[in-house]
Amino acid sequence: MRNMFIRCLFTFVIALIVGLSIQEAGPQRAAARPQVETGKLKSHIEAVMKRIPTSPGVAVAVVKDDRVIFSEGFGYRDLERKLPVAKDTGFYLASTTKSFTAAAAKLLDEQGKLDLDAPIEKVFPDLKLTAPLSEKQISLRDFLTHRAGISNNAIGLRTSYTGQYDSDLLLDLLAEFSEPRSPEYSYTNLGYVLTGVAMEKATGKTWKQLEKELLFDPIGMTNTTSYASEAKSSGNFAKPYRSKEGEFTELPYKNDQTMHAAGGTVSTAEDLAKWVRVMMNDGMLGDKRIISSRAMREILAPQINQDRGFYKYRRYAYNLGWNIATYDGEEFVHCFGTYAGFRPHVSFMPEHKIGVVVLVNESDESIILPDLIANEIYDHLLGKRALDAAENPLIDEYLRNLERERERSRERASSARNENVANSTPPTSLSGFAGKYINREFGEITVSLREGKLFAEMGNLTSYLEHDSGNKFTVDFLVISPRPLEFDSTGTGALVLDGDRYEKR
Repeated sequence: MRNMFIRCLFTFVIALIVGLSIQEAGPQRAAARPQVETGKLKSHIEAVMKRIPTSPGVAVAVVKDDRVIFSEGFGYRDLERKLPVAKDTGFYLASTTKSFTAAAAKLLDEQGKLDLDAPIEKVFPDLKLTAPLSEKQISLRDFLTHRAGISNNAIGLRTSYTGQYDSDLLLDLLAEFSEPRSPEYSYTNLGYVLTGVAMEKATGKTWKQLEKELLFDPIGMTNTTSYASEAKSSGNFAKPYRSKEGEFTELPYKNDQTMHAAGGTVSTAEDLAKWVRVMMNDGMLGDKRIISSRAMREILAPQINQDRGFYKYRRYAYNLGWNIATYDGEEFVHCFGTYAGFRPHVSFMPEHKIGVVVLVNESDESIILPDLIANEIYDHLLGKRALDAAENPLIDEYLRNLERERERSRERASSARNENVANSTPPTSLSGFAGKYINREFGEITVSLREGKLFAEMGNLTSYLEHDSGNKFTVDFLVISPRPLEFDSTGTGALVLDGDRYEKR
């Protein structure tokens, strides 16, 4: 459990990214810079989805200068009911939320309600970190630029997955269970979650209220919300799915308690196109000022260096909420996200004033699909590549790596089955395992017996316990990869989940 939220992506996903990053297909240069032909781009995206049928739905928006030149939905937001994706269908944004949280924090800083450069002890006066960490040496800007030099797995697990927390508990966990790490750039949700808490402490309003008041309402992002319940009650939201060998499994949706300031927004291609317009046009939306020029310069200015590759992008800096990278020699500013069943792509090229939004409701086999579609659009608008899904080396590369990783996944599954088959008879009595188990750092697990089967509940997460051998089981909460769970056989009444011990109460 200690690394549960860090390792939430499957080995399949990581290997697919690496595989697709190794071989960069050279673009087919075109002489002229074409304009977007709506019908042609729509047909191209449909053809890409046909060749790479790994996501039930896709939503795409394209911005040029201060104008939305394309906005369409494709496929399904609900497979069972065959409900289509539209440009105003809500998709969970995961870490793309960071772009809003950072901007809201900067606006509060500009208003004098929050100081991004003061030590966090100013906004958290009762916080006492354990040496060598110090509340006197970390600022909110350090949190927002991933350079705070602090890690805390419990806060990540509770805010992203289980929902077992409140603001005061988060600060207690921060004080008791944090560990030092390098102050160099190191991406994490922690700093943004805590910035959300700081915004609440400083203003008396939740980060959700503040982002609505400061950003969503002024921009006119009418279908954007920080509440999962609102997204679901609208009726027009994309359900999350997992693709495996061409079969789709619906995944659990977020609840309000797991919508946090590092990953707690549902939005649409149409609304995100407005956000990109604001970012590309010095804080303006048409003739309306949303963010001051001074604040925009700070938001988009490099704050810390990095050197990381992701797909075809080379990331070299990070600002307030956005990665700064190059793509095929062009400056490329982006804020992506990943969570079980969702993989948003929001990006823009400042020099060319082109922005692209691609949203999908599958995140395993489609992990790079939004980026591939976005790259196709950029290349087309810059005159570097014609739209052609049939003879396309990027799609060919994607499919080769997809099949390679599917084969590896089959081999891993076969190996796991062989390991467990020798001693697969479960204990004669399962009722003794039922009860509540507590770990001060990571929270509570309730084990129950239903119709002869064991189930584990951990806040927002629920899983059937699949027996492996003896007192050993596998827990699969679906939104994170499966974990080993073992009940203590010494009579102490405890269980160990992914290496962490929970005492029975």
